[in-house]
Amino acid sequence: MPHYKTFLWVCLGLLLQAWDGKAQDCALRLDGRIVDTDGKPLPAATVYIVNSKQGTVSSSDGYYRLEGLCPGRYVIEISFTGYSTLYDTLQLHSSMHRNYRLSEALLNAGEVVIESKPFLYESVIVEALDDEAQWRRANKPLSRMLEEVEGISSLRTGAEIAQPMLHGFWGNRLALNVEGSPLGSQRWGAEHAPEVDPLAYDQIEVIKGAQAVLLGSDAIGGAVVLKQQALSDVDSLRSRWVLNAHSNGRGFLLHQKTSGRLSKQLAFRLHSTAARSGDRQAAHYMLSNTGHRRLSAGMGLGYRFHRWDADLQYDYFGAENGILRAAHTGNLDDLARAMERQEPWYIAPFSYEIEHPKQEVAHHSWRLQSHRHGPKADWRFVYSLQINTRKEYDVRRGGRSELPAVWMRLLQQHLRVQSDFHFLKQIESSLAAEWLWQDNLNRTEETNTRPILPDYRRQQVSLAWANTIPLAHMEWNWGVRFDYNSAQVWIFDYQNRLFTPDFKKLNVQFNAGFHTHLSDAWSWTSSWAWNRRLPAINELYSQGLHHGSGWIEEGLLVDTNGYYAPGTELRFEETYRWVNQWVFHKGAHRLSLTPHLSYIQNYVNLEAADLRLTIRGAFPVFRYHQTDVLWAGSDWLWEWQIAPFLKTTHKGSVLWAHDITRNAGLNRVPPPAYRGAFVWQKERWGKFSGIQVELAAEYAGIAWSLPAVVAPAEVGSRPEQQAQAWDFMPPPNDYWLFHWRIEGSYTSHWRFALEVENLFNRAYRSYLNRWRYFADDLGRNVSVSVQYMFH
Repeated sequence: MPHYKTFLWVCLGLLLQAWDGKAQDCALRLDGRIVDTDGKPLPAATVYIVNSKQGTVSSSDGYYRLEGLCPGRYVIEISFTGYSTLYDTLQLHSSMHRNYRLSEALLNAGEVVIESKPFLYESVIVEALDDEAQWRRANKPLSRMLEEVEGISSLRTGAEIAQPMLHGFWGNRLALNVEGSPLGSQRWGAEHAPEVDPLAYDQIEVIKGAQAVLLGSDAIGGAVVLKQQALSDVDSLRSRWVLNAHSNGRGFLLHQKTSGRLSKQLAFRLHSTAARSGDRQAAHYMLSNTGHRRLSAGMGLGYRFHRWDADLQYDYFGAENGILRAAHTGNLDDLARAMERQEPWYIAPFSYEIEHPKQEVAHHSWRLQSHRHGPKADWRFVYSLQINTRKEYDVRRGGRSELPAVWMRLLQQHLRVQSDFHFLKQIESSLAAEWLWQDNLNRTEETNTRPILPDYRRQQVSLAWANTIPLAHMEWNWGVRFDYNSAQVWIFDYQNRLFTPDFKKLNVQFNAGFHTHLSDAWSWTSSWAWNRRLPAINELYSQGLHHGSGWIEEGLLVDTNGYYAPGTELRFEETYRWVNQWVFHKGAHRLSLTPHLSYIQNYVNLEAADLRLTIRGAFPVFRYHQTDVLWAGSDWLWEWQIAPFLKTTHKGSVLWAHDITRNAGLNRVPPPAYRGAFVWQKERWGKFSGIQVELAAEYAGIAWSLPAVVAPAEVGSRPEQQAQAWDFMPPPNDYWLFHWRIEGSYTSHWRFALEVENLFNRAYRSYLNRWRYFADDLGRNVSVSVQYMFH
């Protein structure tokens, strides 16, 4: 019997078992302590849930407790007479402990208290990952962790190298913001994973749509925002330790995060993560040279004085990733055969050694941020300095493999000043000014190769204005952003002549939207956006081999021989995007539907172009091309607390894309996806609590509206004038995967989990894994996680 039928029978049995158990109110809890800036408790402070109309007041020692909450997103309002009102947005998956610190309003005659309210807290479609979701995927990189959110997929290069993709947007169209600053890394490459440790952050938010003009022009497809708890809110010593061991790769992960107060005004934070794994394994063979090492650490100090607070933070992230050896071949015939084989041409015994080809990355980040609660406005200041170094090693001739084939250093500075204030009394406004400076340098004297991305220096000056106004039982928002870009590039042509093109362009972004409650159970959020951007540096000037993916990329200003071609016209990419979300939340049920539509003129797409033999081997060639496209799709979610001991969750996404100019399909469009789970839960069993047993099914379909297929052996005979997009291989077959998990807590300090992924060891290939041309995806993985929490 097919495995998916077994899953359906199990689900039916669980439903029948729960039929006689009456579904009751959800049993999640939110509690914590409310204090002032000196840490003194605030009795009788009001805690109110805006979108569910529940509330309570704190006790004499500042403690509050809200019970009977269902899983979902909540907007919390915390208020106390004489203090500024605080708003917080939470995504509850399990019971949560959360403390709040309020600052005195210090009112004078005629002054207005400005609420510490996050911008567009209702009008923006936000999905959040809290400690619960991070715990579930503790051994996964950021992108794989974000797959907990419907609509998020991963553009992968193996197991550890993954870029988050939201509604098909990634890289230059999906902003990644870390504590108020854009991540300064080489994120434009699909095999360049974001250099951040997700376990170091207390909350990770996914913003769907293009409403967030305050996050940058690359937020047109959405944004991923990583947040840490403000050190000014830390009131006691807290420490979390996580140990994970997994069978596929025979790896481990060790993580710790500790925070506490040194005095009434001074607090600290420390975090570190070490991870290592050997060669990963597909269902029937080893994926040779796919080991991984990672080390990250950070420390921060926070100071609070009355209405002013400041945080100083340093973070380090370093990783070494092996590149599948079978993705590199010696000649065109070998490359064609490698793509057509059922198994990789190179399979070796398991090893922890990471040989060539491989990549090494190191990221240093210093960040200073300050916040002042003023009588008429809140002021926020952020400055960050980031240094990103990337080395890629190839299998080189003449004993030169120890020399990196790519060595890039990106230096980035970012300054941001933002004011939140009331405009015309009812309108809540945020006005932000930003300065971004980047310097990219290739160490060609060490590599003796032509760099894939030229040296460049870029500056951007930005001004953004965002507004929210309540009107007729609705919350309306609109925003506008201007980015003035200037760049200087140093690049060589086919005669090795140096060119120094420069450009100065203005990017513009506008958005508008609203949020309303259609009834007590229904809500509707909608947003429209228009964005005009110049293609990024990599989309214009790429001209070389990506060792992580094993293919050559060439930009819009590079000719078919791989050399810079001056005089090519620059065309702006213009995006028109509409995103909606309908949410139904009543009793034990929660449903959401998020349809979206995007029309993009001069869309920059990376397409298959050729096969090329170089002195380093034979590689497929991919070239950037501009065309007009239409994207349409939807995410959906259904949660049902069937009975006190049983709940079920089902979510998925579909996406369709079409090349209007050439009446053809597009590549790298995420296929239809579904994930369903039934969770049996028991609140308490002796000293154990929060016990959950989960059986989950995951389905990946065949991507819609695909480009034409030209087999590697036929590439040479393909007419050059045929302009339609194409790919080297058809998409892989659809597949089902099954997972099983048990977790629970022992006292209030210990937590454990046992999980089996790909339970039946299914052999499959993922369409969004760039190694699908050469090998299957990961086989069965058994992992054990233990967490110790001290507070």
